[in-house]
Amino acid sequence: MTDSSFSWEYAYVYDLLEEINGKLERSTKIQGLELACKERVLSNNQLISEYSQSLKLIKSVQMNLDEFFGSIAAYLRQYIDEKHITDELYENITLDLTRQFLNLSSMFRSLLDHSDFSISRLCGKESPEFKNGKSLNLNFTTHIVNTDCFTN
Repeated sequence: MTDSSFSWEYAYVYDLLEEINGKLERSTKIQGLELACKERVLSNNQLISEYSQSLKLIKSVQMNLDEFFGSIAAYLRQYIDEKHITDELYENITLDLTRQFLNLSSMFRSLLDHSDFSISRLCGKESPEFKNGKSLNLNFTTHIVNTDCFTN
């Protein structure tokens, strides 16, 4: 079978409960929406895949951010409850928050890199969208490199 021996079509699939001869029977139906060329279908599938990957990266950044702020809140509660902090605990807190901040920064960096690639593929490397994304990426990198967040 060759690609030219059948057509590509966008469609949706749904379940249907129908009464047939007095009995409810479930059937699966498919409804065609429009004809499409193979290249368009494959290109759209690639876009959906990239979008899904972007959502995973965004969720990972959000999870790292939630963990980071949750840890800060927990350490503050601990300090308020105990009214003091030992040198050892301070070192452990500093190490933990530094680790979490680096994880957050690394995941955000991955998101920016993935976004750059997706935008360049969709719009081209000379597009305003790509240039704006590169500017954001550069600003983030410059800020992180010049930040002494947890160093003494």
